[in-house]
Amino acid sequence: MALALSRRFYLYLLPIMQRTGSDPIWLVPDNQPWVDDLVAQGSRVERFPTGPGVEAQSPIIGPLANWDASLRRYDHFVEALRELSPATVVVAEGNNPDDEILARAAQSVGVPSIGIQQGWSPVIHNGFRRMQFDMFCVWGEEFARMLRPLNRRQPFAVTGSHMIAPLERKTDPTARGISIFLQKDSLLITKSAWIGMLDFVRWCAATWPDREILVREHPAGPLNAEELAAIGSFENIVFCPARDMPLQEVLDRSELAVAFFSTTLIEALGRHVVPLIVNITGAPRYSPDLEAMGVAVEVHDFDQAKVAVKNLLDGDISRMQHRIPAIINRFFAAKRDAALDNIARLIKKSG
Repeated sequence: MALALSRRFYLYLLPIMQRTGSDPIWLVPDNQPWVDDLVAQGSRVERFPTGPGVEAQSPIIGPLANWDASLRRYDHFVEALRELSPATVVVAEGNNPDDEILARAAQSVGVPSIGIQQGWSPVIHNGFRRMQFDMFCVWGEEFARMLRPLNRRQPFAVTGSHMIAPLERKTDPTARGISIFLQKDSLLITKSAWIGMLDFVRWCAATWPDREILVREHPAGPLNAEELAAIGSFENIVFCPARDMPLQEVLDRSELAVAFFSTTLIEALGRHVVPLIVNITGAPRYSPDLEAMGVAVEVHDFDQAKVAVKNLLDGDISRMQHRIPAIINRFFAAKRDAALDNIARLIKKSG
């Protein structure tokens, strides 16, 4: 059984479940229209309710406002597990409350649970603390090292990433693009920081008209008309939504990747692209500290970012790219097919 809270997570888990050779049951919210396509294709689907149940007698405000919904979710998961009897449950990312609820429900009925790293948060928040899956698969040992202190009971398996194929060298050494990975609608990103990033896109396009400026919106935060207008019309700006251009292609056309704290800052290293971290989160340093490893630059405002881009394009990028091979295996322990085999083997063994 695989928990797919969104189409993005379904697509992430699909090649893994296919590699196991099983016909999985997809556990999905009942408010996701894309699930109808799964049903039409003949996939096995178990929907769980997301709407309100009985109205609470004494409403609670704050972090515990949805406590009753969590209890009902747990009961539903236990009932589904008993009825469907899956050999294992699999979740992507592992930090969503539903991931934890499903893992605890599985534990109560004797079904093993496996979490699979889907991205990375520079802040190890509560969703990534005290995890208790039977196994949690990480891309590389560096992620396990950062998670272990706050997850003493959690076993980790270093499997590699099935989505990023780390390279020994840059595929196209002539690639000169600047890729900018946009993030918004986060408690860590202020409105002024978001506007500043849109202005930064314009500045890059105007300053280097001979370079591609590859702009990728976050799947959960697409650009609206006002934001597109703020970026402006430049011939060298290429919008790269996930539905039109795979991440690997965006990175292979780039030599520099810019973001606040996107996972792509780490994924960029796998394609020998140097990250520029615009750390506006209030945290003292991005974690992991890529700048201390000599493979990235970290700044704290856009004035510093503009200076950093100029220095990087004037030669610092080349020096940093030469250091990437020495650290890349810490983040990506195996290439794509090997990672799929590693994860699938663990899933089959657990059941």
